[in-house]
Amino acid sequence: RADVLLNDVRPHCREQYAAAFLNNVWNEVEPRPSQSPQLLKNKVLVDSQQVIAQGYLMQHVENRKKWKECYFVMKASYHLEYYETKE
Repeated sequence: RADVLLNDVRPHCREQYAAAFLNNVWNEVEPRPSQSPQLLKNKVLVDSQQVIAQGYLMQHVENRKKWKECYFVMKASYHLEYYETKE
């Protein structure tokens, strides 16, 4: 199965490699001073305990096959906590 999948991808990889190689040679022959790095900028780190969202949501209770309202808190680490009430 892997060989079949790789055979489908190989022509595209060869084309991309050739384009990247020629681009690298071009940059060595004619350096472009205004060329910016292609790396993404990092986001500012926030405290993982900082609350980014909170409120009420509807939760499906599987054993009762009903919906109930509960209070949720989402931290900056994207950890979702939910409670019976806001208190």
